[in-house]
Parts: sequence; structure tokens; C-alpha cells
Amino acid sequence: MPSTTEESIRLLGNESPKQSRDIEIGDTNPLLLKVGASVEKSQGRCRDAVAKALLGGRNPQFASDAELALRASFFVVVLGLPFLIPRDEWPTLDFVMKNGMYTVSVVTFFIYNLYKTTGETIMNVTCGFRGTLLAVSNMWMMYFFFPDGVTETSHGCVFWIGLANGIVFITMMLSLNFQISTVIFAVSNATGFWMAFLQPGPTSFACPFTQDFQALGNVGVNSLITVAAGGFLCIMVTFLPYPRWALYNARDTAEELIHCMPALWKSLSQHFFEPAPNSYSADKILRRMRRLAKMVTTLEGAIANSWYECFGSSRRHQIRRVLNALDKMIHENYDRIYSTCNAITGATEWSPLHAEMMRLLKPSLMKAITEAEVLLQVCFRSSLDGQLSEVECVAIQKMSASLRQAEGELTEAFREARDQVVKATDEAKKNQECMEALLLEHMFALNFAGFVRLVLGFADDLVQQRRDPEHFPRVTERPTISSLWDRTVVMDPMHLNWVARACLSIFTGFAIGYFGFMDLFNSFDASIATTASVLLSKFIGSAMVKNLGRVQGVVLGTVVGQIAHATLGSCEAWSIGALALVLFFYSCITLFTYYSSTDYAYLACLLAAFGGSGMLSGGCGTHSLDKGASYDAILSTVCAISLIVVYDILLPSGRASDMAHKALKGSMETLQRALGMHFDPAVECVHF
Repeated sequence: MPSTTEESIRLLGNESPKQSRDIEIGDTNPLLLKVGASVEKSQGRCRDAVAKALLGGRNPQFASDAELALRASFFVVVLGLPFLIPRDEWPTLDFVMKNGMYTVSVVTFFIYNLYKTTGETIMNVTCGFRGTLLAVSNMWMMYFFFPDGVTETSHGCVFWIGLANGIVFITMMLSLNFQISTVIFAVSNATGFWMAFLQPGPTSFACPFTQDFQALGNVGVNSLITVAAGGFLCIMVTFLPYPRWALYNARDTAEELIHCMPALWKSLSQHFFEPAPNSYSADKILRRMRRLAKMVTTLEGAIANSWYECFGSSRRHQIRRVLNALDKMIHENYDRIYSTCNAITGATEWSPLHAEMMRLLKPSLMKAITEAEVLLQVCFRSSLDGQLSEVECVAIQKMSASLRQAEGELTEAFREARDQVVKATDEAKKNQECMEALLLEHMFALNFAGFVRLVLGFADDLVQQRRDPEHFPRVTERPTISSLWDRTVVMDPMHLNWVARACLSIFTGFAIGYFGFMDLFNSFDASIATTASVLLSKFIGSAMVKNLGRVQGVVLGTVVGQIAHATLGSCEAWSIGALALVLFFYSCITLFTYYSSTDYAYLACLLAAFGGSGMLSGGCGTHSLDKGASYDAILSTVCAISLIVVYDILLPSGRASDMAHKALKGSMETLQRALGMHFDPAVECVHF
């Protein structure tokens, strides 16, 4: 007679509509998935070939980041070609560039907003376009009422109304609960438009509802075209040569997690079966726990970013619901396995009764782990397309029954083993001896039983989801308009402190740029305020380190870019090819660091953006360095960063160590309340 596991596999394997998800029966552990294997075979051979060429078998994360860096660098060169080739060769291209519809800002926007998945890129582009549109719309409104802006002959109230409008707009953008990318693009564009409005003289800004409006050369229209073009190219790059779906990334991560969870329980069991604690196996388990912790934190973000990839598809939304339920189950199990791992690997010796106890438990425990692993794999494989067939439901139900039976056998085996190893006849002495000699064993059994119940609960929910498509709750979608004035965020002291520091930095930089300062800063120059806007960040930690990284990124990027352009800036074919090659390799190095590093990502992004724009600025045939403009740009950046540092010191949000202590204290208080509720007979359910 075939076992329940084999019968479930046979039922799934013979289902013709889903042959792409057939499960091999010939393996010793047929449903055991290999770490890092692709969930979707339909993603094509191209992805597998690229991953293999980039050593994806040894380090999948390196291969993914390197592939994205190569992809992005290639398209940086493609986007930069119009600035490398001689002018007057392509009349249409010259017309577009001369009227400001295609500038180096397209390449800069591309570098800032392209990220690891299609969903993240679409989100970044959406935020950038939304912020730019808000800034342009606000200034179009001002030019509707005051078509000429501030002039030498205009009434004095025009200046004050323009000044008040800029202050109110920037303060509102910083105060409301917008995404940080939207705030950066809105405020950085608004400062430039604001300065142009307040500067007496002719302006190239006009409202579309006025007679003087011309689309060609209009600053507002050009800004929107730049963002739209850069955003469209960003999104297209994530599809070529194959899509980088966040949903597939979430599936791959979930696949690895449902393999790692039972495997880690198995490793803990094998470590626990040893006659004495083994430091080598304990270290191996701790390394796997660190890997598991990293994956657990990435799954939720991948599921959230995949919303931008659904495009109204109900099937994709159903997949997201299933993955979200799986993510919650994994988080709950992670808490159990984390505490178990720390307790077991931290033990220096076992109790005298340990060896006999675990010897009696081993067969039942290993069977339960295997059944839980198989059920998880069956559930995951069956839910890949967002729906369950009748055959898959039958397979899941049979595997659930098998796991429940294994759990019952383990429970009975634990009771019998405990009664056998504990010799005391008096019930009180027996309980005391169990708590003293078998505390670790009880803790392990309790947490493993919790893991089994979580797996069974997920399987039952999956079957229920087939009957009721709304059984799994909706995944948290994009922020609604009402969330902009969410009082928990808007009135938070930390947020208000950040708003005050950001406003003071931007307005002080704007005042310096408006009036000028000796020979250092020209009047009516918004570069200081714009730079302070671009460098907005809610970073918690050492602000000095962050700001020094900003200086390094801007200065080094500007210098390297201009040296490369001055050296290889001729219009000859070899020079164009050499500069394109330098741009490609420079972008590869900086963008790979941006995508793969945690500590140097921000620095690498600035290096890529400023270095790339420096190589493309000026066009071919200009070997001379514009040292004056470079010095002004660096000086504005240093001034903006200095203002940020000064106001961070004057209005500190708090030391990082104090924030960490406060967070730790809050978490301990939460645990204390939860434990009090846990031992309170009147409380039936505890959530924390």
C-alpha cells in the first residue's frame, strides 16, 4: 500500500493542467526543494544562462546584483549616447535637446530610480513623477495669477505672495505623510521654480492656461518630460532581457524559507540528539539562523512592492494574499525557532536524563519534521498560480491528516518517554524533576508543536481560500489620500523635529542663494537649497558619517566625471567609444556597490549619478574643464551639507544610542505585559 505522502505526490503529479509543477517521485525526499531554485520555469532560459555565467550557483545574490548592474550600465551608455556623438548629425535629436526635452537629468533620474525589481522601480518612478507634478502644478498656479512673476515694475505684494507660497508649499510637503521620494522630487524642483519666480527678469515658465504659454522650452513641461522619459526607460529596463518581478522574488524567497524552516528544525534535532553539545554544529545552526533572519525581513517588502506589478490582475492579487499569509506564518515560526535555537546552542551540557529521553523521541520527532516539510512544500507548490484545484485540495487534506497523526504520535511518545525516564512516583516530585532535568526538552517540544500547528493552520486556510476567495485578508495596499494627514505620523515628535531641521536647512540655503554672499555665491542661485532638498533623509544614526559620505560622493563623482570627459571628449570615433567604455565600467562598479552594499550604497549612488553626469556634460569636442562651474557645484554641496550638520547639532532628534535604549525598553515592557496577560486566567488570547 502506498503511503499518504506518495499518494499525494501521485495525485499532484498526474494532474495534466499543471504539468510544469510536477513533483519528482524518484528522489529520496521528493518534495525537498533546492535552495535558490527558480519557482517559475517560464521565466526562461535567459535568466538561468545569465545566472550561471555570473556564478549564481555559488552566490545567487551576487549574480542578481551583478546582472542588474550590467543591465543598468548598458542602458546608461545607451541613454548617454546623444551627449557623446557630434552635434548637428541628427536634426530631430538636436531639436529635442536644444529645447531642453532631453537632458543629462534623464540619465540622473534613471540612476536614482532604477532598483532591484520592477515593482520597486515603478514605485520610485511614480513617487518621482508625483513630486515633480506637484511642484510644477503649484508654480503653474502662481504664473496663472502672476504671468510675469516678480519684475522690477511689479507690485510689491507679488514678491510676498510668491515668498509665502514657496514657504507654505515646502513646509506642507515636508509635514504631510508623503513618501520620502515624492518629498525629495517635489521640494528640489520647487526650490528652483521658486527662485525663478522671485528673480526679476524674463522667465521661461508659463501656465498652460495663459496666452504666453508655449510647450517648447517651457521649464515645467520639460521637467515633466524629463521625469516621464527617465521613468519610462527605468521601467523598460526592468523587463529587458527578462522581467525582474518582485512577485517572483517573493516566491523565490518564500520557497527558500519553507525549505530552511524544517531543515533548521532538523538540524536542531540532530544537534539535540548528540550525547554532548557540539560547538561546530551549534555554530552551523547560528549561521543558518542569521541567513534565515535576513530572508524573513525581505519577504514582506517584496510582497508589498509586487502590488505595482499586478496591473489589476486578480490572480496576482490572490498569489500575494497567499504569500502574505505564508509570511505571517513564517514570522510566527521564526520567533519559536529563534528562542529554541538560542536556548539549545547556548547550553554547555545536557541533563543526565537527556540522552535517554531523546533516544526515545527520535523516531517520532523525525517523522513529524518530514511530514511538516512535505506538507509545506505541497501547499507552496499548489498555490503558485493563485488557485487550488480539487486534486490539490485532496492532496493537502491527506497530508494534513498525516501530519496530525504524526503530531499525535510525537505527543504520546513524549509522555511515555518522560514517564519512563523520570522515576519519581509522587506527582509533585515528578513535576519538579521534569522542570529541573528536562526543561530544555519541554521547551523544544512546545515550540516544535507550535510550528506543527502553524503549518496545519496554513494548510487549512489554503483549503478554505479555495471555497472563499476572500478568506485570506487583503495585503496592505498603497497609501491612501487620507494617510497624508495621519496624526500618528504627522504629530510624531521625531517627525516634527525632522520637519523643523529640513525647513531651516532649505530656507537658509535659499536665503543665501537669493542674496548671494561675497564672491562665493552668486545671487538668485537655488543650488544650495536644491542640494539640501536632494539630500533629505530620515536616517537614524551617526549624521556626521552620513554627511561626510555625501561630500565624498559628490566631490569624487564630479571630479572623476570631468577628468574622463576632458581626457576623452573629442568627437572622433575612437574617443567616443573609449568614453562610452569608461562610462560603462564606471557605472558597473558604482551601481554594483549601490545594489549590493549596505554601508556604502548611498555613497555609490552619488558617485554613479554625479560621475555619469560629469562624463556626459558638455557634449563631444569640449576638452576644457569648466573648473568654475565645478567649484561652484562643490561649494554649494558643501554649504548645503554644512547647513544640515549645523541644524542637526542645534536641533538633535536624539542620540542613536538613546533611541536604541528607548526601543529596547519599550520592547521589554511589551513582553512583560504579554507575560502578565499570558498567566492571567481571565485573558484567553494574547497578541504582542
